[in-house]
Amino acid sequence: AEVAFRVETGHHAALLSFTPSNFTLSPLKVIWQHDDDNHIEIQVENIWMHLDAVAQMEKWDSEARSQIVQSWPQLMDWIRLFCPRIILADYILKPLYGIPFVPAIASQAKLRCQVLNILAEVNENGERTKAGNIAFQNHFQGSTPWFTDESDTNKRLFEGDLTFPSPMSTTKKVFCPWHGKISTEYFRIHFEWPYRSTANKVYVVYIGPKLTKK
Repeated sequence: AEVAFRVETGHHAALLSFTPSNFTLSPLKVIWQHDDDNHIEIQVENIWMHLDAVAQMEKWDSEARSQIVQSWPQLMDWIRLFCPRIILADYILKPLYGIPFVPAIASQAKLRCQVLNILAEVNENGERTKAGNIAFQNHFQGSTPWFTDESDTNKRLFEGDLTFPSPMSTTKKVFCPWHGKISTEYFRIHFEWPYRSTANKVYVVYIGPKLTKK
């Protein structure tokens, strides 16, 4: 009944059954009886093989990752869910107050946060993984990298703007000149770099309009 309700209301849901049993068939028909004269038939997917369950979970995950977010808070929720190695500052939404939501910015922010999430993963020796090395080469190096440090001039002129409350302490500040660049509306994602490899986390302290406008 619970799975049928979730399916009917548009949520991802399926049944997982044992084998051998009398439930090795799919879909299963569930009748939702509203009253004596009103009922609906709901087809519920039923899974009893391990590989099928894995494939279904991967499909749902892919669909959720590609889902278009429709607000700044939804963007932050997406980052928290799909980029678990990123710690967003508690004040991350403040720079976005009053700024109209732009889907193109959100789409690019998701891509850049996925890269940071990959970079924060380390192996058993505390070293960056192969995927992390590839991400670093592709997006921190080259002629048009996604991620760069501020120039020495900007670090000097905008030191205050590039200093943020630490996500891990209410009394400390962190200087975060490293940023991900989004060309649409000149948005930036500032984060603490080098990241804390011992914690496998990257602290993102700012998402918003470019701070070093002269």
